Amino acid sequence: MLSEPSVKTAMNAAEHNEAHFIDEQVRICEIPAPPFMEQVRGKELARIFTNLGLENVRIDKAGNVIGVRPGSAPRPNVVFAAHLDTVFPEGTNVKVTRRGRC
Repeated sequence: MLSEPSVKTAMNAAEHNEAHFIDEQVRICEIPAPPFMEQVRGKELARIFTNLGLENVRIDKAGNVIGVRPGSAPRPNVVFAAHLDTVFPEGTNVKVTRRGRC
């Protein structure tokens, strides 16, 4: 599978954009999201999904952010998942500290 041209192209794109995506992940992680209070972070993720062109972007009752990227065929599907809230209580400093290359 890794030798397929489309997979190689995707892996090269991921490597080329790694610094941007790390910065974006840090930015999102610095949005406070104490337990059961991840709405602000969820709304930001929904905004990002919409700007990326995902369809049917929504936040379900549990606070999960869902978006659809239709492909050329209805199956198979690729799913990405992330946990939005943190274990840190409200008011905890969530500023990311970097060490090393990242």
